[in-house]
Amino acid sequence: MSLIALKRNMPRFNKLIKLVAHFFSFQILIQATDAFSGVLIVRHLSKPEYAYFGIASTLGVSILNIAIGGLGSYLIAEGIQLKEKLPIFSKLYAEIYAFINKKKWIVIGLSIPLIVFMFYRNDLSNYRIAGFLVIITIDIIIRVRMQLYQSVFNIWERYNTLQTFNLAGSVVRLLLVLTLGQFFTAETAYISIVISYAVQLGVLLHYGKQFVIPVAAIDKDRYPDFQKLYVSQLPGNLYTYFDAQLGVFIVTFFGNISLLADLNAASKLSLIVVAVNAFINNFMIVQFAKISTRGKFIKFLMVTCGFFILIYCIAIFLIARFPMLFIFLIGEKYVNIAPLLYLVVINICLGNFSGLIYSINYSKIWIKKVWISIPMTILLQIIMMKYMPPSDFSHVWYYAMVTAVPTLFVNIYFCIKGIKQLPTT
Repeated sequence: MSLIALKRNMPRFNKLIKLVAHFFSFQILIQATDAFSGVLIVRHLSKPEYAYFGIASTLGVSILNIAIGGLGSYLIAEGIQLKEKLPIFSKLYAEIYAFINKKKWIVIGLSIPLIVFMFYRNDLSNYRIAGFLVIITIDIIIRVRMQLYQSVFNIWERYNTLQTFNLAGSVVRLLLVLTLGQFFTAETAYISIVISYAVQLGVLLHYGKQFVIPVAAIDKDRYPDFQKLYVSQLPGNLYTYFDAQLGVFIVTFFGNISLLADLNAASKLSLIVVAVNAFINNFMIVQFAKISTRGKFIKFLMVTCGFFILIYCIAIFLIARFPMLFIFLIGEKYVNIAPLLYLVVINICLGNFSGLIYSINYSKIWIKKVWISIPMTILLQIIMMKYMPPSDFSHVWYYAMVTAVPTLFVNIYFCIKGIKQLPTT
């Protein structure tokens, strides 16, 4: 790049650096607040109660992913083009929400037997199972709409506004944990999280009125496109849904409820990449969606991947060198897992990088055939089940590491394939 071109692009570069720095500054504050809340939950709950909390959280995320079914990708890809035409954009949003809302109730209804089985299998009483059914349902209702509205704010690139709302939710979450901590059960811990989501949604709806206006009527012109995308994502989402619950079942079958609690506690290390995930899902997706030429896309991709790989290397080094700092936070009852925490972080980073590539593909709707990773993953799972069953803490993470490889390779393949289809100029 010539000196003249460099000078010409310097204001844009400085603006980008300022935006990224501001984003991560906000994220550090948000994640510090969430980390404190998470640590308090781990410390206040017994191992069995924390395992129940983990089961409920996993079920909630799995149901949410199936309900939305990749339609957020359509909203972002199309919304970028339509955002200046508010009535048309609002109609698009209304159609997507109506489509997802119908799917949501179907998924919740079909999930009830599995939710009952997962808790009953782990010796939870009937009245507590009923309570979890209600809480999980409310959680899904809130988060479906919240996730779509977050996409709306991202389309308008109101990142700082969205960060402020996320911080408000985190503060509410912390206050609830501090207030209810002495009375914690798995249910009250989960309720505190759901209430904080409700606060976030309320704020998003109030300030989002300028981006989404009421629509008099919804037609179904785009429904065939929605259905095609939803069906293309259904195999992967169903696999993830059942695999997550099967993972809980396998761990408690080969191990016990205490091992499940150890795994859930160790998974709190994912906080090291939560800020990274937020940056990807709120900022990077929109930036990649706006790029229409191959050369610019590849350059941005290389810089992005290099940046995140550097973060992963630093994270792995730090946890391998100082594992007891994490144990100090979550409590001495988890000291048995300290020597193996580096395996957890390697898995987290591997999954995060795969998620990064998927998010890049998501921005361009290059995700319609990612289901082909499923048979390869299942084959590896069967092989690993035979030769290294997840019966202890280390084997669980080796199992997870190996079986994550097909998804990573498939995401990379479709990213390369999609790039080749972009115009050169």
